[in-house]
Amino acid sequence: GIRRRGEMRSAPKIDPLVLAQKCFVLIDTTKKSGTYKYATLLALLNVIVRSVDKQGRPTQKVMISDIGCEVMRLYWNQAVPFKGKVPLQQASGPDIVTKIVRYRTAHNLKLPRVTVDQARRKDPTSFNNLEKDIIKTVADMPIQLLQKFGDGKKSREELFLYGCSWKGNLPKKQIETAHLTLKPGVGEGLLLLSPLLRTQIENQWMGYVSDLNKLDTSALNDYLFGFMRSAVTKFAKYLLPLQGGTCFYCATRINQGNAHVDHVIPWSCSHDDGLDNLVATCTPCNSNKSATLLGLPHLKNWSKRLVVGSPENLAITNLAAKHTLFRDLNLTHNLARAAYAQARPGTSVWNSQDNVVAIDLSASLRILA
Repeated sequence: GIRRRGEMRSAPKIDPLVLAQKCFVLIDTTKKSGTYKYATLLALLNVIVRSVDKQGRPTQKVMISDIGCEVMRLYWNQAVPFKGKVPLQQASGPDIVTKIVRYRTAHNLKLPRVTVDQARRKDPTSFNNLEKDIIKTVADMPIQLLQKFGDGKKSREELFLYGCSWKGNLPKKQIETAHLTLKPGVGEGLLLLSPLLRTQIENQWMGYVSDLNKLDTSALNDYLFGFMRSAVTKFAKYLLPLQGGTCFYCATRINQGNAHVDHVIPWSCSHDDGLDNLVATCTPCNSNKSATLLGLPHLKNWSKRLVVGSPENLAITNLAAKHTLFRDLNLTHNLARAAYAQARPGTSVWNSQDNVVAIDLSASLRILA
């Protein structure tokens, strides 16, 4: 249509390739300001992926409280001794890791596997104060600096990712309402690029910590990021009775001794160890499927778990409650939508060991709606 006089022209959507180029340069030039920028960009990616709607579309408004809480989650299990000594340094001075270390020590939460949720339940008031402190730190520092290329006086700012709903330092009274508004096309682009960007961010993060602590990067992956992936094989004993002692995919009889546990939505694009995302499988199916998305038959079968009140959903609910197993149904559902929304036409999906086909994107998203 014809634009009327006085109407504002909407900003064009950023091309995903241009967005990728800018993000890679941004990541690569973040070398002297600690790991805050890495953590904040990774947190932004994670929040966008987890907040898609029923059609797998990203939100355009991201709450700063969600980003701050995700930054805290990323740092939480890095605030523990490295090889029995002290936590690794991630900045030249006191930082978020230092605050978390002090909190964990003061509240006797030294064990690495004490989760954020467990810490919150132990002392809700103190934990909430720590959380707000970290949210404000993220809002005042890395969020304000994230769109600057380079460091120091030679840095160049380009607001290509988002705008902030506040100016300057974030007032404490706005912590719950402050948000970022993503630039046109950024949400869709980051959703598409998140697996590639995540790998690049983690590699640069390891490199920075390696240089700062004079360590080989090979020793750092498990310490910095390995906690995000649980040893899921132990869940086979819970899943097998649920599946009648058979492989979820091919129905071959399996037992606890030879069963594998597969991430239905691959770990590489979900980082989801929730019970809803796990199935017991035989060795051939687990190896053959690998990090591939499911085709329609298995996706339909698995999606029954996601329907509240269904027999499959109730069985998972009872299993999680009986054995105190982690699950977050809404998170798993949204991560599944995001994974399929990221897929491009022609992407291969897995039906069986000898049956890999091109994705039916619209049908897959309808199943997950």
